[in-house]
Amino acid sequence: MATAQPSEARSLHGMTSATSVEPRVHPIVHLDYRVRMIAMLVVALIPLFHFRGRPPLMALLGMVFTGLVWPHVAYLAARSARDTRAAEFRNLLIDSFFIGCWIAALSFSLLPSIVMVAGSTRRTFPSGACVTPPRR
Repeated sequence: MATAQPSEARSLHGMTSATSVEPRVHPIVHLDYRVRMIAMLVVALIPLFHFRGRPPLMALLGMVFTGLVWPHVAYLAARSARDTRAAEFRNLLIDSFFIGCWIAALSFSLLPSIVMVAGSTRRTFPSGACVTPPRR
């Protein structure tokens, strides 16, 4: 007697059940998650030094969200999206928005701005989010 393959498993009503296949996640999602955790933590710590260790409550809440909550929310949103690559590019856009807000909140101080922008561009180059000129 032949044994049924797992993909041919029958339910109680005799119909074949669909196998639960986890959707493929684009590799850039995992790569950016690891980099985003470190980069956004650094971005969140910069205002702490700018405010000399005594940030206002709203800035403190923003720092916690930016550094600790946002990387995980972005990863889960990208993993659960239908098009994980497009979702990750959207997350990179939101990252840039957060960094722009922090730069404005820090009164466009030069050194913190350079560090934040450097962290942002470091993540976008390997992911292909920046358009490269065609090769000749």
